[in-house]
Amino acid sequence: MHRLESIPVHLVPAFYQHAYDRILYLRPPEETPARALKAIGLYNVITQLLAREDLVSLSTIAREIGMTYQGILRTGRYLETVGLIEISKLSVASPFILAKQRAVRRYHEICRDYQNPLTFEQARHFTARDAPAMWHMAYDTLLNRRGPDDTAAKALKCMGLLNVIARMAATNVVVTKAMLAARLGTAAHTLTSHIEYLQRLDLVAIHEQRSRASNAREYRIEIPEPFVEHANVSLLQLERQLKRPGWEDGARLRRMAADHRRGVMESRAETYVPLAQLKKNGSRQVPNR
Repeated sequence: MHRLESIPVHLVPAFYQHAYDRILYLRPPEETPARALKAIGLYNVITQLLAREDLVSLSTIAREIGMTYQGILRTGRYLETVGLIEISKLSVASPFILAKQRAVRRYHEICRDYQNPLTFEQARHFTARDAPAMWHMAYDTLLNRRGPDDTAAKALKCMGLLNVIARMAATNVVVTKAMLAARLGTAAHTLTSHIEYLQRLDLVAIHEQRSRASNAREYRIEIPEPFVEHANVSLLQLERQLKRPGWEDGARLRRMAADHRRGVMESRAETYVPLAQLKKNGSRQVPNR
């Protein structure tokens, strides 16, 4: 975490991707993919609350989102194990706090001019520069618009899942439930209720298609373009930054991510393509209010 204190604020989105690499690829063998997804969600909630208040603890976060301390502690320890937080005095690197505060200001501007939450169609007409604010809105939606049967733990997991979907789409991968399950190393049926939750909140769209691997019916998961473009730019920035001295560990995690993606693609009879800049959609219009 101490190394992250030195990064400039404009590179925070890139190092969020580094944080997610740490969560996904430094996962201890006794922990599940579900725990990693919850850890991504909790890391963002911690950052969000620290951007609002100076003193935050796991117990206050648990009360804030409707969990018990014991229910959140193991995920907090996971984040500490991979070097992203310190539980004894809960903190994250200060550039992440400053970036979150900027995102929150833009979030309030969007809420003033448009509805909250945005519809899927409205969200896709914003730009990648708005993505940090839109992520904040998505997290707020997941936590505060839960149904009576939706738990805070499920909301945290969906935050992580939404980020993994964006990362996969940012590498020019067609995201399906089967591909997502293969990427996470879990069974596809365990993701069904979470994907449906994201769809119900209009954070993703689902399209039916035929599988190239088996010609069976499968479902493509689409996320608004600003999230994808922002993740793509962030990952490219991260790769450039990790070439600097002192970031060899981060570069190793990026290679692990690329090798894992190659294996998943080949197992699904898909063509592996190295990370590259995505073509931008130049035909977007200002979203309707």
